[in-house]
Parts: sequence; C-alpha cells; structure tokens
Amino acid sequence: MIEEEKEYPKYYAVKHKEFSERIESRSGGFFSALSNYILEKKGIVYGCLLDSSFVAIHARATNKDECKLFRGSKYVQSNLKDVYKCVREDLSNNLFVLFSGTSCQIDGLKRYLNGIDLTKLLLVDIICQGVPSPLIWDEYKKSLKRRYGEDLIKVDFRDKKKYGWGAHVLSFTFGGKKVINSSKFADLFYSHFCIRPTCYYCPYKGEHRPSDISLADFWGIDKVIPSFNDDNGVSLVLINNEKGQLYFNLVNNQIEYVKTELAYCIQPPLVENFNIPNQRERFWEDYRKKGFDYVLKKYIKFNLKQRIKWEIKSLFRKKTQE
Repeated sequence: MIEEEKEYPKYYAVKHKEFSERIESRSGGFFSALSNYILEKKGIVYGCLLDSSFVAIHARATNKDECKLFRGSKYVQSNLKDVYKCVREDLSNNLFVLFSGTSCQIDGLKRYLNGIDLTKLLLVDIICQGVPSPLIWDEYKKSLKRRYGEDLIKVDFRDKKKYGWGAHVLSFTFGGKKVINSSKFADLFYSHFCIRPTCYYCPYKGEHRPSDISLADFWGIDKVIPSFNDDNGVSLVLINNEKGQLYFNLVNNQIEYVKTELAYCIQPPLVENFNIPNQRERFWEDYRKKGFDYVLKKYIKFNLKQRIKWEIKSLFRKKTQE
C-alpha cells in the first residue's frame, strides 16, 4: 500500500488526436477516448447532460450518439436521479461501466456499492471548484427569456469554436435562431456567490482522489509545454491507481500526451477550497428581496476590455480556420 501511494497519482497533459472530439469537449477530449473504449466493450457510460429543459441530470448511455451529450461543461449541480441503482444493476449483469461526476458523487456511488464487485467499474471525477445552485441556473434561463422573448434551443457552456479554449464564453441559441454570447453566468460561477454551501468545505481536495482517473483543464500549459497548446483544449489527467493506469494504457493510441509533474500542473481547485465571499450573504439577501436580475446587474459587471479582447480573438480564429 505504501509503495502504491508513492507511485500514484501520475500526471499527464492530454489531447485527443481527433480534432472533432476535442473541439466538442470541455478541454482535451480524454473523456471521449475512455467512453469510446467502454462502448467498444459493450459497456455503459454514465455522465452529465442537459435535458430538453436545459436541466443538468446524470444519465445512462449505450452508444456514441448518447455519449456526445456528456461532452462539454455544465456549470451547475446535476440531478443524479436513480443512476446509482442503474450502475449497480449494470455491474450485477457483468457489464463494463464508466461513471463520471464530481468527487462527492464518486464517493457517494462507492459507498452505495459497498460489497459489490467493482472490477469492471471505472470511476472518473472532475476536479471542480464547487457546483452552482440549480436555482441560479434556472433563474438565469428565465432572465434570458425575459430579455430576448424566445425559448432556448441550445446552450454551450464554453464556446471553444468561436472564442477558443482560454476564453470562458457561453453561447445561447434561441427559437428564432438568434445566437448571443455572454460570460455572465461564468462570471457568477467564478464569483463563488452561488456555489453550494458545502463546497466551501469540500473534503476531497488534494492529490489522493476517490476515483481511478481525475480530469481538469490544464491551465498553465503554456508555462510547461507551450508547443502542446493550440487553444483548442488540453486535459490535465491524474492517474490515481493501477486501474486508472490500465485504462490510460488501453486508450493511449487515441491521444497525444506528455507526462508532467505535480509542481507544474497544480490547479487551485485540486488542492484547496475557495473562501466564502465576503458579500455572499448580501448577494442572497438581495436576491430574495429584489430578484435575480437585480443581483446579476449589481454583482456581475460588464467588462468591455475583456469583450473586445474576445471578439478580436474570435476574428483571428475565424481567419485562421478559413
């Protein structure tokens, strides 16, 4: 046991060889490589998607088309529904299973499956800094409808195609095909006003994870391996144990990767909790008394310089892709 703790975790910068897989993913597309392998083994993949009402839920996938809905970011707490029970049934039927989620969801699943053979279960957690309240996401959708007068038909939590991996811009498509781009919900997320109270005291920080493999964006890649970054996404992959290493080896023909070290890839959400914002209580008090549009305007300021920077970047990307 001591020897294993010294050997793991291992750290890799990863990007999928297929550009189409990577551009639709949050970072480097490593999850797609894993899920494709599980599906080839006639297995089942569980992940988070947005349903027809753009509510984040966990769901079960048996083919690549269903798995595509798991790709990309969903910056909101997901409803697990009955997926733990489904995972147990799939394992009882001797199927390979990949379950992806936050660290707390992974740990909850392991506790639920206590006593079950987990040999065919691959656990992949997302290194997160906290999950926003579904209430706030619902309020934001309502705010968009009030402003634009149309129903949403598509949401992209990070529009890499237009703005690149480094920018955190959301795109919203409405019934009349009008598309608007905004960072306001991302700004809410990064303000930490609306993440769940328990997330400020998350017990899953640090190197030793409850999963077999951990995934994150490899922010800071330019300081470590600048030639590896083309602004279309790079995954930071932590291999946490022998099972994780086995699956990494099984899919490494689908990816480009470079081994790195902890000192070069520390992300704040990996090692520490964020402090409770000084104005958090006031934010929620203002919300209860004056509504969502008021707090959005009061606490999230429009950044003109940032917007101009993104639009210039968008034009540059469009020109290079022509």
